Amino acid sequence: MFGCDRSITMSSIVVSLSVSLLPLPPKPPYGISPLSSFSLMSSGISPPKGVMCAPFIGQVSIRKFLETGQIEQVLCDGENYDGSRPCRFDWVKLLRQECVDNNVTFVFCGTGQRFVKDGRLYKLECSIQSQQAHKSGMSFK
Repeated sequence: MFGCDRSITMSSIVVSLSVSLLPLPPKPPYGISPLSSFSLMSSGISPPKGVMCAPFIGQVSIRKFLETGQIEQVLCDGENYDGSRPCRFDWVKLLRQECVDNNVTFVFCGTGQRFVKDGRLYKLECSIQSQQAHKSGMSFK
């Protein structure tokens, strides 16, 4: 399983500098071991796809990619380190709504170190960022 803090580029589709496609673990209906990517490719089944928006430091629209039906999950997380740029709750809500409109799983992994909600800047320690994201109720499915 992968964490919200890592992503790898899996496609030449460019959505934004802050977005990259990453593989999701195979689900039981595929009947293929998660450790056997060769079996997955040789079976003719395309691996599931997801989008990771991290660090989420600007408004992003991926609606046209979600509408293709090829994206199964979207994850977003703010930025974490000294000098991190803010993540805005309004951006999270807009991205989530695009996922809801296309019935795509959305996971708000973390707020990042600097999070703006209702015009107020919150400075959050790493230890509570994912907890605060979960409390927001933004995750879908």
